[in-house]
Amino acid sequence: MKKIISVLLLSFTICFSQISFAYASDISVTLDGAKISFDVPPINVNDRVLVPFRAIGEAMGATVDWNAASREVTLARGDRYVRLMIGSATMQYGQKFSTNFFSSEIYVMDTPAQIINDRTFVPVRAIAEGLGVSVGWSVSTVTLTTQPTVPVPAVIQSKDDLIAALTDKIRSGQRDFTLTVKNYSDSVYNISLFDYFNCVDSYSAPPTMKGLDATIEYQIDYKSSYAVAGAVRRQSASGLTDDENNLYLIATAQLAAGDIGDPSMSAYDNELAVHDDMMERAFYSGMASDSLSDAFLMFMDVLGVPCETITGRDGGASASWNRVKLDSCYYLVDAAMDAQNTAKNGMLCRDYFNVTDEVMNREHQPDTNDGRVSNSVYYNYFYYNGLTVNSQAGFNALVQKAVGGKQPSLSFICVGIAPTDLDLSTIFNYYSDTFSYSINSACGVVNIGF
Repeated sequence: MKKIISVLLLSFTICFSQISFAYASDISVTLDGAKISFDVPPINVNDRVLVPFRAIGEAMGATVDWNAASREVTLARGDRYVRLMIGSATMQYGQKFSTNFFSSEIYVMDTPAQIINDRTFVPVRAIAEGLGVSVGWSVSTVTLTTQPTVPVPAVIQSKDDLIAALTDKIRSGQRDFTLTVKNYSDSVYNISLFDYFNCVDSYSAPPTMKGLDATIEYQIDYKSSYAVAGAVRRQSASGLTDDENNLYLIATAQLAAGDIGDPSMSAYDNELAVHDDMMERAFYSGMASDSLSDAFLMFMDVLGVPCETITGRDGGASASWNRVKLDSCYYLVDAAMDAQNTAKNGMLCRDYFNVTDEVMNREHQPDTNDGRVSNSVYYNYFYYNGLTVNSQAGFNALVQKAVGGKQPSLSFICVGIAPTDLDLSTIFNYYSDTFSYSINSACGVVNIGF
């Protein structure tokens, strides 16, 4: 699938300015030679054809789902699925191998899905290619063909062939393999894997010439998280180190049990499920920060959530944390700090889940600054779930609701006020038993256990 490389700057909100579009009744869409009928015609937005999502999905034999709460569209056809959010420039797509094992990648679109006149329209090319359907364009006809995907070439005859073959091998986590190249030249084929695959830790790729052709013997060492993620996709631990194998066993057990990993869930929900599952397992509370960030990264790789590791200092000690990308925004996660606080407080802590640079840098100092900014609070756990407090009255209302709902705990973030500005003794107005609490001043988070 062709990836659009340019980065689109979108607000984390899902409010839009006036959309410029035109119904394109002169445009027809065919599938394997048969014209698809729509109850409303396709539309043209910025020279991109968008069609009603349910009609195009069902025409391709896909199951379709609309989540009104999250404003997400999901289509599944055979072992392939796509999911996209209204207004977002990113679409998640991949293959589902079994109930809890699936691959996922991100496709960046220049025209997002939109709701126009109460109808949901999706970009036909992105949806079709995500579901493994080839797309063609001739005059005013979009041609969809469900023929099988052309296999990766056995013999490399162009740089594009080489990238396709490498992507196929690396996606499945293969470490040692050989590729045959016709009419080899260093200027074309001697590429750096680091420029194309950020999962590669080190590699060698010496070519052996046979006349004008060459065989390239690749030996690749992956970053630990990716090696395990590839093994999970293959459902085989072959080639893993002992440490990687231990993580593989944990990951497959959690996925098989259905604790985490559901392609029908949003990237945020999968990320939160991983975080919370890690916090609730005693195994993780004693792990070093670099091991926890590797484990978190591995799960994000498996679930198709863009993620990377950041190294630096925390209170003078070396530390590692993660940066994820949801929609078009970056967020920071420190699983190690949350694991420590969870173990210490005896309640699930999400203080450092999807926080901003401003919050993280109050106690953390990254080793380097690559210019990527984390300044959105949209997918921060507390903001996303409406757990914000900006007054004593707001605090009292949250406590009353938690006690009335018999919640075992309550966590919230203070906005515009400091946690110490609150009078926690008002809890006794609603709760007559003892309670425990912890205050994270750096994050502005209060955790209360009833």
